[in-house]
Amino acid sequence: MISDLMEKMNTKITVRKIRHSMQKYFVVFVLLLTLMSCKPVIMAFYGISVPKEKTDKQIEKKKNKYGLDYFKHYHITEKGFYSYFDVLAKNNFQTNVARFLIFKDGKLLQPIVTKVCPTEDIKFIKNLPDSASYISMDSVFLSDFANNNNFYNFNSEEFEQENKDKEYTIILYWATFAGKFNKNIAELAQITKDCIENKGLNAHVFYVNLDIKEGWTEK
Repeated sequence: MISDLMEKMNTKITVRKIRHSMQKYFVVFVLLLTLMSCKPVIMAFYGISVPKEKTDKQIEKKKNKYGLDYFKHYHITEKGFYSYFDVLAKNNFQTNVARFLIFKDGKLLQPIVTKVCPTEDIKFIKNLPDSASYISMDSVFLSDFANNNNFYNFNSEEFEQENKDKEYTIILYWATFAGKFNKNIAELAQITKDCIENKGLNAHVFYVNLDIKEGWTEK
């Protein structure tokens, strides 16, 4: 009886810690959007919400709503969630939730032109064949994000096969609590698909969902 009670108390404490951490990142996310977007943002207008635990069914519903169906999906693990933000913070990148990362030879690419608006993201993808449009980061690697610890149901051999002979690897991040910003990801996915099918872009592309999954526990 006592052990069961202690287990329930520890579970409640763990959930509180997770929610506290998520809310911290959420606040940073909103502040950055407000300060760095083309226009000041209003949470209600963009449909941004406080992160909460989501079921597979809820996530699937939002995925269909925003039309995020061009590529394969991975779900972030709890460890992967913290790792994602830690890597971005350590390298002084924007702590955005709805964003994309592009890798070449396993290294992160960054555009030469500073991104200000979503249209710059579109130009970045369309101009990938022009190596003069980006620089390669020696401090951030694809393996920092895509691995067995960070993604559920990740098969390293299958992943290597999918990336074999691909010049680029593109990760599209989204979350239900990012609201209408997921539409930017949907547009980028569509443009990327078009570039692959009609403009010879040789890339392996996939989505990663950043929502809290049921059953997360903090180690």
